[in-house]
Amino acid sequence: GLDDPMGQKINMAVQTDTNESGFSVKYVNPTKTYIITLTDNGSNPTLEVEIAETYNHLYLIGGPVNTSQGGWQLSDAQELEKDTANQYVFYYRGFLMYNSSSDEGGSIKIITSNAGWNPAFHPAGSTNVALSTALRMRLEGADTKWEIPADGSGNGYYIIKLNTAMETIQVLQFTPSNTVYPNSVY
Repeated sequence: GLDDPMGQKINMAVQTDTNESGFSVKYVNPTKTYIITLTDNGSNPTLEVEIAETYNHLYLIGGPVNTSQGGWQLSDAQELEKDTANQYVFYYRGFLMYNSSSDEGGSIKIITSNAGWNPAFHPAGSTNVALSTALRMRLEGADTKWEIPADGSGNGYYIIKLNTAMETIQVLQFTPSNTVYPNSVY
């Protein structure tokens, strides 16, 4: 059989011998969720098994929620709502608009703590991505962001769904608006 693919990529091959036993994942815990990734690289497919990380809190941060002039402030991070049925799903419900008085006024990312910048979720790939086309995300790596256009066409009320186990992000609802809604009411 093959090695244990937990936490590492193992090479896969087409089964030629019917006596081959495949692979086993050691130390499986029935209370944990596992992510199994099979990557087909043509002649060199790989398999990797990881334990899905659980988070108690996620925060949206960036220019659109920045309340002060200049750089982003951790104190401006907006907490996402955790789904009651799925511990890996979070929602942002609120108004986002391009903030011309902020550094990177249309850019956002997701942080796992409002006390520090890392770890953070970013768009999959190596470039910034329009929030309207967001589909995949990744943990850490290059400091890329999701973007709202500077022309105001992306200003409005959003419902955004994130799944940390599947590393997906979806804009479930976008209602365009030129009206600014407050993030807090006192």
